[in-house]
Amino acid sequence: MNGASPKVPSPTGGAYPERPPTPRAPSLSSTPASNHALQAPQAVPNSARSKEEVSFEFDRHVQEIRRRRTVLKKAPLPDRDDFTRIEAESGKRVLDVRMYIQALYFTLWFYGLWLPAFILMFALRILNNRFGFLGGFKQALQLSDQQALTPAQNEFELKRRSTKMHSQLRQLIHSKDLTDWISQMTKIWGPCCQALLEENICYLERLKNLFRWVRPLQTWRVLALLSFYIVVTMFFPYMVVPAIGLFIGAEFFIFLPMQKYYPRFSHVFSPIEWVLWGIPTTAELAVELLTQQEDDRRRSMEVEGSMRSGMESFAAGEHELSPDSASFVSSLSPASKIKYEYQKRRGRSSSEASHVSDSFSMDDLQEKSEFHCLLRGKPGKLVVTEEALLFRSAKLLGREIEAQIAWEMIDTIKKSKIMNLGIWSMPGIDVTDINGRVLVFQNVVRRDDAFRKLVSTNNSPAPSTSSESDSSPISSPEITASGSSFANKVEQFTALLENDVRVKVAGVDLDGILRGKVMAKSKFLSILESGFGFCSVIFGWDMHDKTYAEELSISNAANGYRDIIAIPDLTTFRRIPWENDIPFFLLSFYDPKTRAPLSVCPRGVLKRVTDSLASLGWEAMCGVEFEFFNFRETPDTLAVKGHTAPQALTPGMFGYSLLRPSLHQDYFYDIFDQCKEFGINIESFHTETGPGVYEAALSYDTATRMADMANLFKLSVKQLGIKQGIMPTFMAKPYGDQPGCSGHIHFSIRDLATKANLFAAKPGENHSTTEGAEWETSVEGVDTMSQVMKWFTAGLLAGLPSTMAILAPNINSYKRLVENYWAPVTVSWGIESRVAAIRVIGPPQCDPKGTRLEMRVGGADINPHLAIAACLATGLYGIKNKLAMPAGPTTSEVEAEVAQGKVRVKAERLPKSLKDAAQAMLAPGSIARQVLGDAFVDHYGATRLNEYRLWETAVTTWETKRYFELV
Repeated sequence: MNGASPKVPSPTGGAYPERPPTPRAPSLSSTPASNHALQAPQAVPNSARSKEEVSFEFDRHVQEIRRRRTVLKKAPLPDRDDFTRIEAESGKRVLDVRMYIQALYFTLWFYGLWLPAFILMFALRILNNRFGFLGGFKQALQLSDQQALTPAQNEFELKRRSTKMHSQLRQLIHSKDLTDWISQMTKIWGPCCQALLEENICYLERLKNLFRWVRPLQTWRVLALLSFYIVVTMFFPYMVVPAIGLFIGAEFFIFLPMQKYYPRFSHVFSPIEWVLWGIPTTAELAVELLTQQEDDRRRSMEVEGSMRSGMESFAAGEHELSPDSASFVSSLSPASKIKYEYQKRRGRSSSEASHVSDSFSMDDLQEKSEFHCLLRGKPGKLVVTEEALLFRSAKLLGREIEAQIAWEMIDTIKKSKIMNLGIWSMPGIDVTDINGRVLVFQNVVRRDDAFRKLVSTNNSPAPSTSSESDSSPISSPEITASGSSFANKVEQFTALLENDVRVKVAGVDLDGILRGKVMAKSKFLSILESGFGFCSVIFGWDMHDKTYAEELSISNAANGYRDIIAIPDLTTFRRIPWENDIPFFLLSFYDPKTRAPLSVCPRGVLKRVTDSLASLGWEAMCGVEFEFFNFRETPDTLAVKGHTAPQALTPGMFGYSLLRPSLHQDYFYDIFDQCKEFGINIESFHTETGPGVYEAALSYDTATRMADMANLFKLSVKQLGIKQGIMPTFMAKPYGDQPGCSGHIHFSIRDLATKANLFAAKPGENHSTTEGAEWETSVEGVDTMSQVMKWFTAGLLAGLPSTMAILAPNINSYKRLVENYWAPVTVSWGIESRVAAIRVIGPPQCDPKGTRLEMRVGGADINPHLAIAACLATGLYGIKNKLAMPAGPTTSEVEAEVAQGKVRVKAERLPKSLKDAAQAMLAPGSIARQVLGDAFVDHYGATRLNEYRLWETAVTTWETKRYFELV
């Protein structure tokens, strides 16, 4: 010990400083009991110690601390001498573990189970952060040193966060009402959670439909993708890791941000959508089925087959059921054996489409009907034509006729239903020919409609030559009393309404508003013959349910607002598609004592006029055009605004625009399609000039059916608008500085026997027979008018002043009839003139068969039944009295001169107010009294004067704005 310590060789060839041997830490099993007591080391003066001794003492203390920790933990710890060996063994162990895990990972990877492998590695990484069995021994030792502090630190951090959260929550509750706070949280998180749940439910439904093979093509596509994935992972495993990295990176850094900022296109950036592309949810599947049914219904002009008996007068075909056949069956007969016997009938008359023109044309009522079904397991359509029944298979390229059977060969048609294990049913139709061959059509969509179409096609009597086809089959006591025929009607409607529980009925009041109710089916069937009581107050109050100031004879306080009789018109049967196809019927009203049609019932007024035409062997054909504004309002929002400054659906003037309807195409096309379903045939539909203005032209039809369709059209548009948050208005003049909304009516008369248009001039017809009509030869276009048309036009002009209260029934109507706004202001007519009250339309602008008149005075606020009745009645008055037309048609130049007071022709100014129009109607001996009757004129005229008196006492917004502050 002379300063340098002797060197001793190390096992590895190195040298360590010589020191006393270090005692081993005793194990718990070998340590004697006496050694368990810890003894303090003896103190040695520092002056007597060398550097080596001090170092040795420090090492001994370290070993003592480690020994104590070992005793406390009851587990030995490696000492400094063994550290190298332990570290080497630990590295070897880690290496072995990693090799095993990698082997397991690549095994799972090889068999395509990359997702479990990825999750396993992620879980192992989390466990490694806690236990360190994948890292070095030092990491595990460091974690062991910190274990004593971890629980306390975690508890302290948890308590601190909890206290902070409670403090913030108390501040939030105290600073704002708890109810408002809960409501705000509900509004914020409620829709988000609901949307998330709905999205997950949709994914589950689509996955279920994927397994159910709802879309076989898409299911095969998914199977192909899975097969491709399996092949790639088995034969090209090295591609999986880059693909996973690329997919995860793209999902988090591209797809999720794109879904957030472009929610409308989230399905494009969603990998789940890629897998389930084209697989619908259950709701979407139902919508597709309903859309398919809707497409089928559009292919038929008839509503519920032969119940639209009036429509059959236009239908044409090659066969007819023999009237003498004892096997005649109604279109509503039950599903049983039905035999047919046919005989040929004459073809369609060449004059039957006599009203085809540039604005109106009769739709082809021979359009075939198609119904989706299966035949021998092949999907396709059951097609009903005038000649035969056939089946077209559905193929990608074209269609192929798989089966065809002529109507003459059909022996029986019956419904069938095949049950499969009592769970699924296959509704079908079985058709048997005279040779015994059976065609079984399975899974027929809308089977009942298809069955009724089959048994009714070419299975109805010839069209009646009487206009009674336009009226109710029980519209008079004589018809009501016919017990046998009525019993047949009850039986038919009992079968027709078999699956319904309620029926909706409505009648028309004097303002053109439909007043009705919903009744039980049993109640409806019980009142078909005798009718039911309906409160007469609908003819004793105005459109806002305020009784008239003047007591009227039909409904008043003296008679207690008695009931009148309401009888459903069975020919008006239809279903409301946007109200779950509830059955709907229009009502006609009758006097409870005499059972005669009520004098003020709008449908009854029109029927009396059409009956007068029918007595001459004629029938009136009509078409109505409606313009209406649309607003982004609801009844509630409009009431809050005080019915002022409504927001237009679209800005700007966009007449005949193809751009503007695309902004609200659901609403735009819903009107066209749903009205078709409702039995309202729209011939054309487009935008008109003005903010949010649409115009619809209804297809030409008989006068009664056109009035019904026009009235129901207004109701339909309003109901469909409510569903879209849109409020349409048929008010005649919504804006003071914009053109108003017109309700133009087109007229012509045809012969019931020949179906010829009586307004079209015959070749060689003499135009100089009428006294004072020498001017006709000098006016171009007059030669295309028949004499009947001239008399009819003269009657319209003569009766126009006294019927203005019907054509312009409201205060606002007269705001439309002003100069320079495309509206007539005089009693005038013109050839193709849109500034005249009556526009004559004929060749060369249209085919001679489409010659007609257009009454341009009426606005969109007309009552269609009364307006058509007034025009037909005054026109018939002119025919019966052979009135001469006033000389000289009106032109734009003439109208301008009349407006400036430079009277070039004798043109009478139309009444300028509702008061003037009502007084002209009520005048003794007025033409309105002569053609419509005193009872109707007295009642209706009084209602218009009541409307004017309400206006006289009203204080308008214009008055308050003008005078409130300054006077």
